[in-house]
Amino acid sequence: MTTATLERTKTATLTAIDNAIAGDDFQTAYDTAMQVRLGSPGALKRLLTVANELHTRGASDAALDILTRGFDTYAGIPQLYYQLVQVLCDLDREEDAKLALQLLQDSTAN
Repeated sequence: MTTATLERTKTATLTAIDNAIAGDDFQTAYDTAMQVRLGSPGALKRLLTVANELHTRGASDAALDILTRGFDTYAGIPQLYYQLVQVLCDLDREEDAKLALQLLQDSTAN
């Protein structure tokens, strides 16, 4: 696969997430976010948006899936840890939330 083909595929997948969000179809947004190629700021933005919407709608387990997917690629990004703390608290996973809060604090300490 050429670089141009990879870029078109990535853009198409990000567009599919945008379209699913715009259409209020969060099952498709979730499915696509779980498959999107990570690494770009655009992909991170979509992951965070889908996770936030799922969490807001009461699907905290699904939000956790999305956030967990981004850890290796986006380690150190405060927004990721912030959302993670919120989701873990709502799932009554207090010890995990404390660890995520520590990661959040570490990511913002400069």
